[in-house]
Amino acid sequence: MGTHLKADKDYKMGRKRKPIPQECLDLLGKMKDSELSSMYKLKYQTVRSHRIELGIPKFTQELTEEYIQLLGKMKDTQISRLSGVSYAKVSKIRREKGIAIYRTPPDSDRKIADIDSRYPGIGDRLGQETDSGIARSYNISRERVRQFRKMFDISRADYGRVGSVAALSDVDKEYLIKNLGIITDADLSKQLGINASVIYTYRKSLGIDSPLTKRRKLVVENKHRLGVDSDHTIARELGVNVAMIRNARIKFGIKPNPKYNRRWTAEAYRDGRNKKITTMFYTGFSDEEIAEELEMHKQYVCKLRLGLGLRRNAVRMKKASNK
Repeated sequence: MGTHLKADKDYKMGRKRKPIPQECLDLLGKMKDSELSSMYKLKYQTVRSHRIELGIPKFTQELTEEYIQLLGKMKDTQISRLSGVSYAKVSKIRREKGIAIYRTPPDSDRKIADIDSRYPGIGDRLGQETDSGIARSYNISRERVRQFRKMFDISRADYGRVGSVAALSDVDKEYLIKNLGIITDADLSKQLGINASVIYTYRKSLGIDSPLTKRRKLVVENKHRLGVDSDHTIARELGVNVAMIRNARIKFGIKPNPKYNRRWTAEAYRDGRNKKITTMFYTGFSDEEIAEELEMHKQYVCKLRLGLGLRRNAVRMKKASNK
């Protein structure tokens, strides 16, 4: 229970409270309860309950006209510290008056020099090239480049709005050509800040298929495997979605292989996994080798093996040799 709730409860139930000095009573409502409790070494709830009993409203620090004139000219935290008014209240008053937040003017020459010493030439490129292109050049995050721009109040490059691949920087254009047909047009659009339709037209002019079209052609090239192998096996080997294999099989009127035409269940997966672990265990594989083969963690393999009632191979073989 919070201290203020306990104080209210004590007051309502008529419990006796520790008496406080007259000097403290005179200051009730003129100072914060927490400050009075610290000053006179009393509990906060004791001071608060006496104030409530006497019907004295709690102390609230108001922002004087002197500090109101400083809104927008100093940081809210500084005004709060000087006036004794909470930061939240100072910020609220500033917003109610429609005053913009104060921002420290950057020492541009010094800061750009500092950044240029770490990333040579980056100061001249800010706002002239896309953030992603600059980030790739210096092997840093795009967000870091954006923060550099904001630090000097530099607007972002306007490449995405002109709607032309020619407007991209050399670095961005090289990245675009390298990843056409590998990364989707939508993702490239987000990365480079250029319209997806522009990338689509540019890709078509170069005769490059989209990633989805490439996957569909790959499925058609392996049409002879549909209905012979399981959809999951084909999808895993071709690196495509199982739904794409299934839809292609249905489109060509090919029925699934009855051997694999059973609904996947968690129980079937566990049975298959445990069977593999048991077989490899009796073959002489260690937990590390089983984990590497099945792409699992060593400790997880150990837990599964113990659950199957199998002792470590080293212990089992040692016991067999002693016999």
